Amino acid sequence: MGYQPGLLPERSWQKLMSGLDNHFGDNAELTAESYTAILNYLTDNAADKSDYKRSRRITNSLAADDTPLRITDTDYFKRKHRELSLTAITHNAEIGSFSNCIACHRQADKGSFNENEIKIPGALGRWD
Repeated sequence: MGYQPGLLPERSWQKLMSGLDNHFGDNAELTAESYTAILNYLTDNAADKSDYKRSRRITNSLAADDTPLRITDTDYFKRKHRELSLTAITHNAEIGSFSNCIACHRQADKGSFNENEIKIPGALGRWD
């Protein structure tokens, strides 16, 4: 799943795109044309340029000089997921990582992270 640009500020997308030769351990280099198109899309629609409530909250959770490279490193993300333990996520074969949004947020690929749409595989309680 591609992450929505409104989940990180412009400075984060710029930094991520500047290191595509080692993008979280993979080579994700692009042609110059694709690189420019994707960078422009990401920065034009970044959290600090968006009117979406979630994007504004993400931006407000960051210090002015904070440039997270992972959405999971933002205070907003940590606050929204604080009731979930790292072990419960990483030891769940159907999830594996907090970066696997679509595993629990069934509409994440469409940009929706509504709490009413959450279904945590193997979990009991309010998310099941």
